[in-house]
Amino acid sequence: MKSIYKLLGGLPLVMLSLVGLTSCDKWIYEGFEDCPQAIKVGFYSQTECANQKSYPQRVTRLNIYAFDKNDVLYSTHIVDNVRLSDAYEYSIPVDKPGLYSVLSWGNLADHYYNINGVQVGKTTKKDVLFRLRQEGKWGENLRETTLWYGESPVVQVERNTTNYERFTPTSVNLREYTNRIAVVIEKIPHPEDYKIEIASSNGTYQMNGRIASTDSTFYPGETKVVGDSTCRADFTTLKLESGHKNTLIVTNKAKGVEMFRTDLVGVILSSSYAENINLRCLNDFRVRLVAHHCDCPENTYQIVEIWVNDWLIHSYSIGV
Repeated sequence: MKSIYKLLGGLPLVMLSLVGLTSCDKWIYEGFEDCPQAIKVGFYSQTECANQKSYPQRVTRLNIYAFDKNDVLYSTHIVDNVRLSDAYEYSIPVDKPGLYSVLSWGNLADHYYNINGVQVGKTTKKDVLFRLRQEGKWGENLRETTLWYGESPVVQVERNTTNYERFTPTSVNLREYTNRIAVVIEKIPHPEDYKIEIASSNGTYQMNGRIASTDSTFYPGETKVVGDSTCRADFTTLKLESGHKNTLIVTNKAKGVEMFRTDLVGVILSSSYAENINLRCLNDFRVRLVAHHCDCPENTYQIVEIWVNDWLIHSYSIGV
């Protein structure tokens, strides 16, 4: 009988112990404000032109950076084998209340980029995070990868006055930072004589997703003959933005002269179709350059039309 009383007498202690294991009370922590807290981050992708969110399966790695109210790095996290969905979340532990924001890069890998070291308590959002790997003027081939970036709204982590772990929800809209560009030249004799190149001053990025000032990077792309009077080159570049050099160059290799040069973004934005073309919603471009014989001293061919995704964005008059 005494054994039963001893057992029953111990039940309150057992119950209190279980509560201590399933909640955050003062038996374990000095006060509720010491209870664990976290920012719970969801990830999705949605452009201004999309009606609903998507969860790109091409994103398989996340570099996640939490910043405090002064835009100073609070913590850093790298997550591999990611599979985004409506249910996918990542928890960032925080040990004190305050204002926080979360930046994230998708598919940022050493194979393609020279990634700078970051330092908690020192690195800011404006510091350079990475540069596309280069050999001479040529950047790394990005054909087999994509790059993504997003930033959460600023969230307020309140002082924890509960007896359980507290989560503050937020989300990051990951926008693709890679472009796929197919350039086709039509109506030229001897298309094997031509070389197509794209160069852009977009090879270096800050933590906050902004391009850092840098020299132009040439992106790999082999020019191939695809018809009797047609050649084509395919490129994968980092994000093309206005305010930076985005140069499309066509060279006649046989003559050693430049046939055509333009700023690809500039020529799009200066066209009459600019209102219909939102570069923030487009990552894939098909550029058609139509050539015509020029009755000029060089007796050569010149580009007379520029088409982008079936829009005639520019035409030129030449002597024929």
